[in-house]
Amino acid sequence: METPAQIEFEDIQASAGLQGVVDRHIAELENHFGRITAAHIVVKGPGERHQIGGQYQVSVRLALPDGREVDVGRTPKGDERYADLTFAVDDAFKRAAGNYNTRRGSCGAMSSITRNRKARG
Repeated sequence: METPAQIEFEDIQASAGLQGVVDRHIAELENHFGRITAAHIVVKGPGERHQIGGQYQVSVRLALPDGREVDVGRTPKGDERYADLTFAVDDAFKRAAGNYNTRRGSCGAMSSITRNRKARG
């Protein structure tokens, strides 16, 4: 990667182990699919009000060469598997890999929000 990955932790204690998991996922994406120019990852905990039964949310935004992007940010509501931090992180990167792989070489994998921003100029 051209710049170090920017990783934010919200409502969750950052740890070297979690940092390592995220770094490993980024390295796997680069090994399989090519160069990533920048990455912004946000790992959000369930918050203080939801100590039991809350969901983790993980968003992955990757900048690719030629202005292409991968933007994965939705966590399905009501899916109890997202109460497991490991599952939430793994699933977000799995979805990012799917977007990167299927849209590589085209206009890029973008969320509707990113597409709308680009369309507006």
